[in-house]
Amino acid sequence: MSEFRGYLHKPTEDFLEKIKNISSLKELKPEKINEFASNLAKDLIKEIREDITTTQLRKVYGEIKRLQREETFDEKKLYILDPRLAYATAREKKLNDIYAIFKECLPKIKEKPDLNMFTYILEAIVAYHKYEKALKGKEGE
Repeated sequence: MSEFRGYLHKPTEDFLEKIKNISSLKELKPEKINEFASNLAKDLIKEIREDITTTQLRKVYGEIKRLQREETFDEKKLYILDPRLAYATAREKKLNDIYAIFKECLPKIKEKPDLNMFTYILEAIVAYHKYEKALKGKEGE
């Protein structure tokens, strides 16, 4: 993902290296995903002027979740999301980490269990982001 270098947070860069070294997303361990998502959320929240809104994250997550709920897995539908995410990222540079993760994961999603793991990655990012945002809000009170 050299096109993203310099624009990504360190946890994302580290996670992308892990993804490069596996053949399928179902090889990922949930505890490693949780660690990554938590670290990324902390980094995103630190840069309050660069913060991603929960709505932006949930839109991406919602698209993937819809695909996951379908009875049959159609890999082509994932590729249709690519231009949508590219467009959203061009409008909101804050989504760069999410788009980089999507681009690296995309060729590794070949069957439903891989899609389920990708959905979990996004779910963890959304959840930890919301958690960190709530903590940040309480600190200001």
